Amino acid sequence: MKRKGPGVPPTLPDTAQKARRWLDDNICDQTGRSFLITGANGGLGAAAAAHLAHAGARVILACR
Repeated sequence: MKRKGPGVPPTLPDTAQKARRWLDDNICDQTGRSFLITGANGGLGAAAAAHLAHAGARVILACR
């Protein structure tokens, strides 16, 4: 991490460019594992639940 000057907190260089997208190919086999997903009625929770279920996980949804 580099300091940009006095009073400026250090930053991680090019973090946004180096971030990997979360794809089904990035999730290893989850068969036999259980996940409790909160906020699963939409957004990130719903997407995480769908991807984990596709990878073979037992998914428990906690939502309104």
